[in-house]
Formats: sequence, C-alpha cells, structure tokens
Amino acid sequence: MLAIVLLGRGGYGRIPHDQLTSLETAVSKKLTIDDATMTMVAFVEQGAPSLPDALQACADKGATRITVLPVFVPGNENLHRWLAKVMMRWHSSWDGQSLVLQLLPSLGDSKALEEAVTAVLPQLLAETDNLLEDPPAKWEHDPKGWSRIPPHRYHLLMCRGPRCTAKGASDMWQYLRQRLREEGLVERANGAMMVSTSCLYPCHHAPVLVVHPDDVWYSVPTTAAVDKIVKQHLQNGRFVKEYIIQT
Repeated sequence: MLAIVLLGRGGYGRIPHDQLTSLETAVSKKLTIDDATMTMVAFVEQGAPSLPDALQACADKGATRITVLPVFVPGNENLHRWLAKVMMRWHSSWDGQSLVLQLLPSLGDSKALEEAVTAVLPQLLAETDNLLEDPPAKWEHDPKGWSRIPPHRYHLLMCRGPRCTAKGASDMWQYLRQRLREEGLVERANGAMMVSTSCLYPCHHAPVLVVHPDDVWYSVPTTAAVDKIVKQHLQNGRFVKEYIIQT
C-alpha cells in the first residue's frame, strides 16, 4: 500500500493543522495513483503529528511505500537533508515488513506551484475587497490582554523546533499544559506560564524544557519526567536532577 504524507512546516494554534488537513482530504479524494493509497499530515515543528509519528502510523496501517511531500514554501536545502535523516533514523528502529521510503522535492521546487498561483490569482483579485473601503470599527485597538503579563512564578520555555518535535515535543507540550491545569498552576502567582519556542540548541537532549528564573534546563522525554518536574520543581522548589541538562 502507498502512503502519502503531506508535511507542513507548522505553526501556532489550530489553523495550520486545519488547513493542512483540509488539503489532505482534498488530495485523498482526487488521487488516482493507486486504489490502495492512504494520506495523512505531519509537521516539521510546532505541531502534531511529527514526521516520525506519521511514518509509524502509516507503517502500522500496512503501508509498504511511504512518500513524504513537503508542502511548505520556501524550501530549505539543509532542512531537506535533515528530514531525510529523520526518516532513516525512524526506519532504523522499524522491525516490521520491508518498506520503501521517499522524500520528494519541496512543493516550492515544482513548476505546478507556479501554475497554480498564476491560475488562482485572477479569481482571488476579483473576489477580494479593498481593505480601506470598509475597515472594521476600532481596528487600531488591540485586546487589552495583549498588554498584560499573566501572574506566574515560573516561566517555562518548551522547545518545539524541528528536532524536538521529531522527538515528541508536541505530546510533551500538551501533557505539560494538562498537568498545569490539573494542579491549578495556570495564571496563579505561584504558578507557571508556558511559552512555545523554536530551537533552543541542545538538540541531542530533545525534547528540551527550560525553567526560569531558575535557569534549569531539562530533557523531558516522557510524561513521567513532566510529572516529576511539575510536582518536585514547580510545586516544591526542588530541582529534578535526573533530567537536568545544565544549570
């Protein structure tokens, strides 16, 4: 069975995931490559599923050929080489049936993208209004909340760059948010404020979590690590030495 993974770069919130999922749904309906074809989405960073998780899901469903298409623009030669390494590292731990893995050139390298942009522009130009003709009321006023620093004791920086995402950072991010809510540590003077970041650089210790103002760097590979950091460090002020990268 052929599996096609549409790989997005990622982004904050639900919109990037929803847009890529919508594209994946449309592609799956129109594909005529093979009757036994499945499609799914994955993200390089700031989103889930990660590329290794998507590869695993495809293999678990019986795919014998998995093709990854990067659908973000612009492309990046260094990133493309790294994605190939991610795929090969995943395969090195795969003990199932024989597989074919393919990493296609980025969509930005395809002439079809040029043709698609050229084709859609006339319609979009005709359908889109002038922003200045009917601007929304109070457009220049941002929400007051954007000027407020939420109450907190700890500032948590969770890396969700490409390497940390490939090692499960998105799952750890969601689990940490859940645990903070469960323990009543969100927007509290004794609580914690989470921030999602791009690469923090000690990539071999991924996923990486930094706790400020203590300047403690943790590797959080499992939910057990998150549980211990929440309970021991955030609630009792004691560093969790077994997960510390540096202080």
